[in-house]
Amino acid sequence: MTTSLRTTRTFPSPAGTALALGGLGLALGTGLGSGTGPVLCPFRLCTGQACPACGLTRATVQLLSGDFAASWRLHPLAGLLMVQVALVAALQLGVGGRARWNRASGPVLAVNAIVFGGVWVLRWRLGLLDVVVASG
Repeated sequence: MTTSLRTTRTFPSPAGTALALGGLGLALGTGLGSGTGPVLCPFRLCTGQACPACGLTRATVQLLSGDFAASWRLHPLAGLLMVQVALVAALQLGVGGRARWNRASGPVLAVNAIVFGGVWVLRWRLGLLDVVVASG
């Protein structure tokens, strides 16, 4: 018995797309990136210190709003992460993209963890995490 492998293209569901766009609109429209909301980071709630990803949401909102300096101050890796998300989304929509991403995801995530950890240590040593904690 022979089993044929079919390559099918799966697209995000309309409900998933609407949810993602609605969340983005909510974040931009309600001032989620303004630092006026509650602290949701478990690491920061437990330690009082910013984690390697603290400020990333606010930095992304600032980046999408066009305030590149504020985005950089809140988290210098927000732009890089946005580019990665766009590339992964494009890859997922391409033919055979899901298999390529499945092979590449481990190394990409490992490099991201190292880079985020390194940037966090550098920001901590330079005293730049106070900007994130003060604005959150």
